[in-house]
Amino acid sequence: MTRAFSTPKALPKVLFSISIFLGLSSASSEGFAGECKVKEPTQAVVADALKLGVVLDVQMQELAKEYRAKTGKQLKVALVARAGQNMKDILALREVDQNGRPMTVQQMIAMAEYQVPFGDSGSRDLNQVKNEIKKSFSEKNRKTVYSHFGLIFWNHPQGAARAKDETTQQWWFRHMLRPCATPEEVAVGVIPNVPRLYDEGVSRFFTDDPFELRAQILVPPPEIQDNLEKLALPKTTTIDGVEYWDNRLPEVFKGEFYNAAAAWNNTTEANSNQFVLELLAAASQPFGRVRTRGEAQNILVKTGYRPMRAMLSGAQALAGLPFASKLAPFVRLHHHEQPGYMNYAVADLVTTLSVEEYMQRNKWTLLQREIYIADKTQTDEVKKASPNQNNLYR
Repeated sequence: MTRAFSTPKALPKVLFSISIFLGLSSASSEGFAGECKVKEPTQAVVADALKLGVVLDVQMQELAKEYRAKTGKQLKVALVARAGQNMKDILALREVDQNGRPMTVQQMIAMAEYQVPFGDSGSRDLNQVKNEIKKSFSEKNRKTVYSHFGLIFWNHPQGAARAKDETTQQWWFRHMLRPCATPEEVAVGVIPNVPRLYDEGVSRFFTDDPFELRAQILVPPPEIQDNLEKLALPKTTTIDGVEYWDNRLPEVFKGEFYNAAAAWNNTTEANSNQFVLELLAAASQPFGRVRTRGEAQNILVKTGYRPMRAMLSGAQALAGLPFASKLAPFVRLHHHEQPGYMNYAVADLVTTLSVEEYMQRNKWTLLQREIYIADKTQTDEVKKASPNQNNLYR
């Protein structure tokens, strides 16, 4: 049951540029953006996050100037994607036929199976069918590079609270992730599959042990920005000098169960990109018209959203195995939602690329930037693999 107001939120008086050096080591695991393999960011990760954060902040300033010149308005909201994981094992597949009409997974598989003859056993070789799917439907030019979307706000209450005036106001992130939880924390009652909202400064958003120091910025039109502020940010109330946050509306869109492979039209499960996607759909309508995830998903249908169809390989293709839930309890695959996964490792997924393409089809991308910093710090700690890493989407 959601309470009307959250617990009091203390707003530090120090600037984030200082707190990231002095306060990062004492941050709780919940603030650490969902990477369970590291309880606290290493010095290398902090250094990389600062580099990326500084560049992003400069780019936001430049985009704000361009946006004002284009619209005459203050830039208030943007979507920011980060390259948190290596996405090389995700091969994009075509979701439409040769006439541009959407195909279901079953239709695509049936077309591929038709090209593969039956063997002596009376059945088709699954690997041959997979190869036919790759041959006929793969789109290697559509690469998904980024794993996780967050929303960045100019008028976020925490960013504004740190400002003495407009010249020192800061951009601030809000995004959804599952909480970091060690086996010991799970044993004492921490639930790792509950989606939570995280509010973080620019550099803090990137202290996620990223695969690459990359970021993508997508700027939506003014009317969508206005609605995203109303939908995604908390309503704030100050009582006796203490600020309270009312998060009831944004929490509607985060779902009840964190599932990295959640279907786009599942109303109880969600991954982090779904949170941004559904808020975007809701923000495309007059404020107040969309108040539930089901209503947002209806807008997605009407406005032509298509999840990214992909063939998964490597560790990405292990989610259907019987023991997978032990290694990755935050990944669920339901056969009725992903009928092509069990035999062919094909699934329709909510990825950053699918959100980007959705915005492009609707002409909602007013400005765009890509950031890449080549000199990522390499240490033994950074190179270590983790069985607890979310291997799909954050």
